[in-house]
Amino acid sequence: MIKGIIFDLDDTLYPFQEYLESGFWEVARYAGGKYGIDPQESFAYMKILYSRYGEREVLSNLVSYFSLEPSAIIEMISVFREHRPNIALYPAYRKTLQTLGDTYVLGLLTDGDPGVQDKKIKSLRIQKYFKHTIFTHKFEEAKWKPNAFCFTLMARVIGCNPRDLVFVGDNPLTDFLGAKKAGYLTVRVLTGEFRDKAVPMEFEAHRRIKDLTELQDYMNEFFQ
Repeated sequence: MIKGIIFDLDDTLYPFQEYLESGFWEVARYAGGKYGIDPQESFAYMKILYSRYGEREVLSNLVSYFSLEPSAIIEMISVFREHRPNIALYPAYRKTLQTLGDTYVLGLLTDGDPGVQDKKIKSLRIQKYFKHTIFTHKFEEAKWKPNAFCFTLMARVIGCNPRDLVFVGDNPLTDFLGAKKAGYLTVRVLTGEFRDKAVPMEFEAHRRIKDLTELQDYMNEFFQ
């Protein structure tokens, strides 16, 4: 019998794109105040850079485009990471978490810098729904997803056998291999950047759903 549901964070509970744009806007405001760059112009340019090159190349290209000193990258990275993000759960997810929490123990297991991820959780106001949160990057890199270590740890700290747990995530490259090795059942929500990503079966979840609002209806059907 399923006793608990463990969730990924980024693109599983809220759109990660919102976090990026929130951070880009804070960087744009900072650059406007310190370097006199029009915030709307730099914000628009960062979104273009992200669409072309991905997250890692945005700030270095921004600094180069506006002919700033290389040290400005360090300042902007700090602004991006330290900002309080303007983000929101996917529609109806708050009610879904409340409903699921009435029946199951809920946990949160997320990759990424712990300080950054904690700011996201607080901005989303979802702390109260989860019995325990594990930030995988508090451990050595070898123990991050898709390694099974943090999944096994989560089962232990919330007091459940892994076979009585479901892990819900969006990224088949990292979210399900370790969870399955630890003994979890797994559900992939088709939201975010990886919603159309095809992967070998070893990386795929046991089940797929369109979004989290379907989970409650299908729990008994999926995992009798």
